[in-house]
Amino acid sequence: MTLAPDDWEGLPPDAWPPLRFNWDTSPTAYLHTVDRPSGLLPQAFTPYEYALSLGWTALSSVDELLSPHSRLSDVSDFWQRGRPHAFTRLLKHLAEGRPISPPMLKFVDSGHLFLAGGHHRYAIARVVGVEQLPFFVESTFRQRVASMIPVRWETAEVRFTLTPAPPSLPVVS
Repeated sequence: MTLAPDDWEGLPPDAWPPLRFNWDTSPTAYLHTVDRPSGLLPQAFTPYEYALSLGWTALSSVDELLSPHSRLSDVSDFWQRGRPHAFTRLLKHLAEGRPISPPMLKFVDSGHLFLAGGHHRYAIARVVGVEQLPFFVESTFRQRVASMIPVRWETAEVRFTLTPAPPSLPVVS
């Protein structure tokens, strides 16, 4: 495709360039999986200690249990509900085959799963038909998530502190 990424906005998936999900599941990827609060001044941001586990599952298993806030109904929803510039940047990133961190799942009391990071990554993976999805989950929810969806766990736990910048390096335990 010879279009510039800014020209990809609104295009249907069959007009996108070929995409490669080069999932980066290394401990340093954990820092990029969590959505930082936007619009906060660094002094208003409270650092948060994370302990995450990495698992793999069928994307369809996650999709069935996603809360309405995290779920896309169809491709038109993709461009309307997300941030188009973020989608086009991510499409370019994937078209170049660059590493991408997995999304982060959280369990909510309603019995649903919620995307706590990686809405755009998940949406593109779903739209293009990715079958197996790596994901991070807070370790305290590991057993609960495993009772909801079939999971192949890769790590016991990685700990790190999310800060405004620069992020701390994760510690694998």
